[in-house]
Amino acid sequence: RQKLKDAGNAFTRVDVRDPIVEADPSAPPGRSLQSHLTQVLSLIVQERPAEAFTALEAVSKYVKHSSFQAETGPDLPQLIVENPRLAKLLQTYLSNMSTMIAPPGPADGPELSDFTVEARMLSWAGVGLGVQTQVMAASLRRLALQTMGLKRLRFWGKILGTEADYYIAEGQFPGEAPWDTTASYPDLAEPRGVGINMCSYWVCNTPFDAWVPLPDVTAAQIVQARGVVRLFTGNLSAPVDVHPPFDGTEANFLRAQIARIAAATTIVPNGTIAVDDDAGGKKFKIPDEPFEAKYAQEMIVVEENWIHRLPYLMQHGGSRYTVSGEDPDEEKEPTAAAAKAKLDEAGVENDVPLARGASDDKPIPKPGAKAEDEEGGTPAWSARLVGDPGQYGEGAACYAVAALRCARWPGAVTVYQNMPGPLPTKTAAAWTSCYVGYGLKDGAPVINPIEPGLVMVEPKELPLHPEPNPPE
Repeated sequence: RQKLKDAGNAFTRVDVRDPIVEADPSAPPGRSLQSHLTQVLSLIVQERPAEAFTALEAVSKYVKHSSFQAETGPDLPQLIVENPRLAKLLQTYLSNMSTMIAPPGPADGPELSDFTVEARMLSWAGVGLGVQTQVMAASLRRLALQTMGLKRLRFWGKILGTEADYYIAEGQFPGEAPWDTTASYPDLAEPRGVGINMCSYWVCNTPFDAWVPLPDVTAAQIVQARGVVRLFTGNLSAPVDVHPPFDGTEANFLRAQIARIAAATTIVPNGTIAVDDDAGGKKFKIPDEPFEAKYAQEMIVVEENWIHRLPYLMQHGGSRYTVSGEDPDEEKEPTAAAAKAKLDEAGVENDVPLARGASDDKPIPKPGAKAEDEEGGTPAWSARLVGDPGQYGEGAACYAVAALRCARWPGAVTVYQNMPGPLPTKTAAAWTSCYVGYGLKDGAPVINPIEPGLVMVEPKELPLHPEPNPPE
């Protein structure tokens, strides 16, 4: 007690120039006991707390914390060497992103399907792009605005490859190109907008890449593609080394497979399109009466509800024999008629109507059965209802989804769903077809050839002996 009393009495006689006051070794750099006490007393005088003596410790602690300065790390800055390849990829990514998010062009662009709505319906069927849905929707929008003269565009599907995948967009241009009157069967090249080239296709490896148009396909390439089984690599310029040989690169082979898949799996509700009799039954048209949307519960019945949107591919790879949708040329008609008559004699199916129902597709025969043996085979289409089938109110929409899958091309799916119409008592509908797979047909030949047997050992040579009965 006496020491504390003496220290209190000696406070007035402390020399502020004492080394412990000016330069305390325990104080942080740039600080001292004198500067700390000065700041504490100055803060108390400025704030004037009600109980200054009690607040002294709290103010001192606050001053210490507010004036704390952390020491710099001992590590020296390291020079980061930039990777030229990664820097180039980053610049490409930023350039593609700026292109996709740029303001759209004029409002009179092509008819673009709402991919976000289609992706939501496809997710009910177990098909989708996940987090890349919005990026793909933006990429399709930019493709639609950058392609001159395009009439409509939609997402067709995705074909998986060994090195990279193909994202595929399907578009259609208005009108038809003129027929090549010099073409002859079976190398009949159908022009753009007709038959096997009714639609045009673009591909890319990722949604951030630029879209690359695929070349038109010929009937001969489709015939060649039917005879080979090959996985895609993801490189359009890769050679197609198969047997029998294929005429073209992987871009041509991809286009031929897309034509085969699209002709067999692209279906639409019956009543949305009709055959144009004025064009000789060779084209589709929009019917005069609007399509009456049905509930998804009714659309799972394949019979009488679904028809193919693209023409049937015949044995020669094309969709028809005549060289024109109108009256054929007199000099060209005998060639087409002779080709058709030759197939008729051989019993080959060559006269398929344009509007053919999905239920008319041949079932897949049992393993080991003949191709013409349809009894007990797997139906070409299977349908099921997913989602909530309830109808909330008279005339209200039903939000269930009808999902149809094609067994002949595994990975092909078509979805249908009701949407609220413009009036409370009316309903609309949305549907789309999509393919996600390896581009292989069910029942195709085995992709791996059978390993040949081991080479046999050469037999031992028998010793030579003189002829026991030499000729005289």
